[in-house]
Amino acid sequence: MQPGGARQSYIADYNFDGYDDVAFSVADAGMGVYRQFTIYLYNPDTNSFTCCQSLITTQKPDAAACVM
Repeated sequence: MQPGGARQSYIADYNFDGYDDVAFSVADAGMGVYRQFTIYLYNPDTNSFTCCQSLITTQKPDAAACVM
């Protein structure tokens, strides 16, 4: 993350399992046009989150980002 770059968080059900998942984003290291998102899926069996994927985009990922 570049100095002064703000991390943002999003809550959504990215894999449609009925549980809220979380995504975090930071601006890219270049001109800040793109954001890098890391999505964590909630696992109710372990009561924890696991990394689903990282992606770089100009938009917030939609809920279909982590359908497996």
